Amino acid sequence: MYLSIYLVSALVAVSAAFTLPEGTTDGFYLAYYNESGHEVHVKAPDMSYSPADLAPSKPAIRQLRSSDNQLLPRGGGTIWCGCDLTMVSQDCDAAVEDLKSQLTKSIVPLIGAGKAWYSIRGGVVAFMCNKNLIFPAGVGASHYGGDLAEITKACGLYVPGTRERDEGLDVGYMKMHEGLDFCGVARRGAAHHC
Repeated sequence: MYLSIYLVSALVAVSAAFTLPEGTTDGFYLAYYNESGHEVHVKAPDMSYSPADLAPSKPAIRQLRSSDNQLLPRGGGTIWCGCDLTMVSQDCDAAVEDLKSQLTKSIVPLIGAGKAWYSIRGGVVAFMCNKNLIFPAGVGASHYGGDLAEITKACGLYVPGTRERDEGLDVGYMKMHEGLDFCGVARRGAAHHC
């Protein structure tokens, strides 16, 4: 019994990595791991609800990463900032609006366990990474907007940042480039405010 509790706890504590593929263009994407453990990125997916959307994504063991190497208070709401960086305002605004638009279009705005939704515009990726490998995470456009307002309050206007929500969902935006593991580096900002 204790082993079962330990294994479940260990699964919740790790997260899947999603690396932007070569040639990724502007648009909205869903990222997940298929049955063979390969990373899949789908541009402009059909976001209508199906029970399969909520099934956990199962990354290969080599792709699991520790969610953070710092001890921080529990309860969500922790913010990480990239204080020495800035994003192009038009790209950031467009990426955020695209992701908000997808949240309002989705019949049930739930991000499946171990999956990510992200939007790229120019040099910015706005993202929501469900690092919980067991349960889906619910988020609406107004909650997403509130999370981004908290990031802006802590980090500054158009400064990359991530906010961890209680259920293991990381929400944020950052500068993008091919090969970026946006979910993996989301909590690597050196500061919690700028």
